[in-house]
Amino acid sequence: MKNAIVFLFGFTILLFATCTKEKNNARPDNPKLEVCDFGPLSNDPFKTREEFEMARSGGSTRPKDSDRDGILDNVDNCPKVKNADQKDSDKDGIGDACDPYPYGNEPTTASVILLDFDGYYLNSTMWNNGVAKQLLPSGLYPADIQTILDSVSKDYAKFNVIVTTDENVYLNASIAKRMRVVVTTSSEIYPGVAGVAYIGSMFWGDNTPCFVFSNTMSYNALRIRVAASHESGHTVGLYHQSQYDANCNLLYTYKPCEGISGPIMGSIGSNCLALWWKGPTPNGCTYIQDDVAVITSNVGLK
Repeated sequence: MKNAIVFLFGFTILLFATCTKEKNNARPDNPKLEVCDFGPLSNDPFKTREEFEMARSGGSTRPKDSDRDGILDNVDNCPKVKNADQKDSDKDGIGDACDPYPYGNEPTTASVILLDFDGYYLNSTMWNNGVAKQLLPSGLYPADIQTILDSVSKDYAKFNVIVTTDENVYLNASIAKRMRVVVTTSSEIYPGVAGVAYIGSMFWGDNTPCFVFSNTMSYNALRIRVAASHESGHTVGLYHQSQYDANCNLLYTYKPCEGISGPIMGSIGSNCLALWWKGPTPNGCTYIQDDVAVITSNVGLK
């Protein structure tokens, strides 16, 4: 990994790898040229959610029923809303009780960000050296998936973007206006990071996905939520938010929290309010990026 930077937040060591190159939205000839990564939050990731939970609990786990409807969270299609009937009219895995489009009638004129937690068959020249591979599911509980979906949706709420877990909504969108964010435990396809994406790849028109590796973040839904917005942010044209000193010397390629808030495109923990930011990028202290303006320019407002 090039130019690794180590940050210490509390008792957790975070490793952040800088982009090898950040310049434009063009599809690169060399897949490695414009890869941007968001560093891992664990130096000892577990392969599966089960291994992680067993290690954390000392050998056993206890399923929950958060909404007390008699359906355990790990199989409940609306873990935070009571729906004992589990009705799912459009068969998208989200129960009618918590699905904003229960009959599959999502609008498709907007750009679409698909959060894919179910496993994915990767077959792309841009990833894994072009070698096809079946990627594992995220290992996340339904309640965590709903938290991530709600949070990323909130980040993009003002923009003409649909954030969804429904494959049909993604497939019905323009191929040049959609992005699949694969949340997976198959971190071996790009070791040592928590997520990876290409800048501007939503608009390439070839279904190139980006990735968030849930196992490297210890299955922490709040951290995964930031990583999902971060990586999808790259795909809509955003570089990293960085920090410089008064003499224009680069201090942090990934800008950390300022008090209670920090940039989605920087380096923040789960206890920091994640926001779209306005500030310099790794391209230079005078290269100011207004995240909201860039997203608006590329996908529009609602």
